[in-house]
Amino acid sequence: MICIRCGRDIKYKDRTNRTCPGCKQQFAFEPRQGDPVTDMLFRKAINAVSSDGSIRWGVEHLYYEVCRRKRGNRAPRVVVFVLVGLTAFVVTLSVLLRSPFVYFLTFVIGVATVAAVASRLKGPFVPIDLETFNRLWSRWRDAHGKPGQLIERAPEQPVPTDLEKDIGDYSFDRAVICDRARTVDLLVANNFHFENNCAILSIDGYPKRPFQTIKKMLKRNPRLQVFVLHDATLAGCRLAHRLVTDPEWFGGSGLRVIDLGLRPRHAGPFRGLLLHGEGVRLNDEDGIRPDEAEWLSKYKLELAAARPEQVLKRLFAGLRAHADDDPRTGSTAGAVTYCGAFDVGGYAGDGEVSAAAGAAGDGGADAFG
Repeated sequence: MICIRCGRDIKYKDRTNRTCPGCKQQFAFEPRQGDPVTDMLFRKAINAVSSDGSIRWGVEHLYYEVCRRKRGNRAPRVVVFVLVGLTAFVVTLSVLLRSPFVYFLTFVIGVATVAAVASRLKGPFVPIDLETFNRLWSRWRDAHGKPGQLIERAPEQPVPTDLEKDIGDYSFDRAVICDRARTVDLLVANNFHFENNCAILSIDGYPKRPFQTIKKMLKRNPRLQVFVLHDATLAGCRLAHRLVTDPEWFGGSGLRVIDLGLRPRHAGPFRGLLLHGEGVRLNDEDGIRPDEAEWLSKYKLELAAARPEQVLKRLFAGLRAHADDDPRTGSTAGAVTYCGAFDVGGYAGDGEVSAAAGAAGDGGADAFG
């Protein structure tokens, strides 16, 4: 195993008490003693979620990155078909020719076929449970310290009275509403709100101090563009519909809300990073299509499974693609536009449905690029 501090490749018998004999520093993990990761894998995962230290990230992103590196790669379906065909051919050839070389070739192709088929049969769920990851994370910090660019939420400070008054007079062009506070933390920590002149809030009232002030300000702006960013969960997929129907938000204002995802159709490339769903059959209502309800009864997909850099880029692309849209529908009934910011190519089309319809329309490819 390679020491990430001094670069030496240390054999197991020389790693006494998980200590490198070269630099005398401790390893956080020992695979020979049952740890599912190495120090090198963990460091590469941190480099990936931070884009080599250029982007701030949360520990939830590291969890999914470690799972991503442990799930392995799935062989393309065409490769599996070709290997199965080759296996059948060489088996037939070996029976006919009885050649040692053909026997060897049959064995090699057979092993490759089994490996390819096994990769396709891997389950859709995370390979490391959260409890195990938390133990690994604690040991990493003990051995290597806190990584740079990690987002840690500080206690909120009271908003000064004069500043709160100024906020009420300010006007944002756009608002991004999220289903969880950690997504707000990611966007704010990377200055997305400053660079794109947009308010960023979570549906459950975060950040708490300025939440009500900013929410009132948003409702006063007749030209406000509203975007939602959420997990592929029951509550997340209903978020946009809630915003256009709930009087506490934009209900009755005739506002158009743009849903950027994630939705079940974006789950393809995240196989091996899914969580278990509700476990019961859901009704297709409040912005949920029948096929989405079926998927959500079995699975969940958190936005944190996407690398932070991709979330920032895709959100920016979604805002830019709708920069010239009319935010009003022309009636008191709001509408939800389901766009493809998380589809292949970044933006693959969209569909629209009125709030009264209670079902989601969408367009574009069914994958996250």
